[in-house]
Amino acid sequence: MGIDHENVQALGNVHRVLTDSRVYLRILFPGQTMSVFICVVGVLVLLAPCCLLVDIDTSHDMVVMEIVKKHNDLRRLVRPPARNMLQMNWNRDAAANAQKWANRCTKDHSPRKQRTVGPMSWSETIQTWYNEGEEYSYKFNRPKHIGRYVGHYIRLVWANSNQIGCGAAHCPNSKFKYYYVCHYCPRSRDHEIHSCQLDHGHCTSICCSCILNLSIL
Repeated sequence: MGIDHENVQALGNVHRVLTDSRVYLRILFPGQTMSVFICVVGVLVLLAPCCLLVDIDTSHDMVVMEIVKKHNDLRRLVRPPARNMLQMNWNRDAAANAQKWANRCTKDHSPRKQRTVGPMSWSETIQTWYNEGEEYSYKFNRPKHIGRYVGHYIRLVWANSNQIGCGAAHCPNSKFKYYYVCHYCPRSRDHEIHSCQLDHGHCTSICCSCILNLSIL
């Protein structure tokens, strides 16, 4: 039996190819945690849903490592630099709650500018949230322009949050085929998302130890 190389290549590229796709982002506030929500619309995801879901299933250690590493890498990159940014760690309870939210397969909409193709890896999803920071004003603690959305960026780089749990779901009967949810905790009550490092040095260690410019409780 011969190998259909075109079909094999199509399946291999299914991550990147999606017809008439859109991504919607939304911030939710369940209890005392912060939640970021993203869902993906698509057609070709139906070709190999089981294979795609493995890559975003947070019951797998490699997926968890990807999510945590991506968060910490981006938190180190905030500009102006932070002096009180905590390192993120995985929280199983938060992940379980996030998975429950994802399994609901309910949607919400984001500004049109933030919609893109999918399905996306966790790293791509988190990067999309972080990119909202281009529109965030640290001087006024708000978007630079009226109507621009920065909620996901704020949750991602909130200094006092040091625990994260995420979940993703494939929803074949929904218009939105993939849902991504992250819960951040604790939920900070501070006005500023983090304190700026005016001297552009490393994080302070008054109450914590520091590693790679992130504070460790």
